[in-house]
Amino acid sequence: MKKTILYRSLALLLLFTFLLGGLLGCGKDHTTTASTTTKAVPLDEFLYVRILDVGQADGILLSYKDQFMLIDAGNYSSGDRAQYMALLRRYNVDKIDWLILTHPHGDHIGAAVDVLNTYQVKNVMLPDASYSSYAYRNTLQAILNSDADVHLVETDASQEVNTGGEGASLYRAGDEFSWEAVHFRILAPISPDDNVNNASIVLRATYGGVRFLFTGDMESMMERQLLTRFSKEELRADVLKVGHHGSYTSTNQSFLSAVSPRYAAISCGKDNEYGHPHGVILNRLSYIGVQVNRTDLEGTITYVTDGANIVVNTNKNG
Repeated sequence: MKKTILYRSLALLLLFTFLLGGLLGCGKDHTTTASTTTKAVPLDEFLYVRILDVGQADGILLSYKDQFMLIDAGNYSSGDRAQYMALLRRYNVDKIDWLILTHPHGDHIGAAVDVLNTYQVKNVMLPDASYSSYAYRNTLQAILNSDADVHLVETDASQEVNTGGEGASLYRAGDEFSWEAVHFRILAPISPDDNVNNASIVLRATYGGVRFLFTGDMESMMERQLLTRFSKEELRADVLKVGHHGSYTSTNQSFLSAVSPRYAAISCGKDNEYGHPHGVILNRLSYIGVQVNRTDLEGTITYVTDGANIVVNTNKNG
């Protein structure tokens, strides 16, 4: 028992050492920590989950040892794409195991072509959804031109996406896959919807005893389907990436209660035209005592975990 307590104390101390030593980047503004009761994994095996400061868009970088995963790719404008790529360089990304594009909107696939043209990308995952835009057509062509393995997430009534995807791996809600020591379960999409936000790939990532829930732009309709399909235990997460940039269209009360997060990350642009995050969502999060982190106020948000403890670091300089 004493060895276990000492081990956990050393793990937490090392996490703070990393933060104070600047391994998460300069310009740190705020750090908090929490722990679970789960035994920590070996000290050198930290998972970093960075909610990148990419304005009114989504871009998430996961790193484990020398491996990298991207969930969404920021905005499509040239300046935003350059900012996104600069952040990848800042965090020493040199190759990408997974590029996951939750849905086809331009504020989620923006720099996908740049990523595919710049890095060796091993796997690309996207929803089996139809959408017509210049950015999406370019993205599909770049996927086709790449050497990446394609993974499509289908709904219960799937449509076909032209990615050259003969031999593409197919997934549905409830399916699972692993990346290094991180285990993923796909929760959505479940059924087709004319609203492309509800085509969002929703993933719950588990590392040791710590869980992250990545929601894309999923709205309340799909949240209700998740509540029907999965138990509260299957939805519960320590860190929730709040859906649709904190819009009132997402994060309904029943879904939030089921997830019961300790931390909520909102990716949105400063003074954005949509008024995100909406007050009703902030009130819901506040009411249940969730610590809210916002990219518009705090910059890039980094959650560091050893599988038992979570340290939160925010950085206004990227």
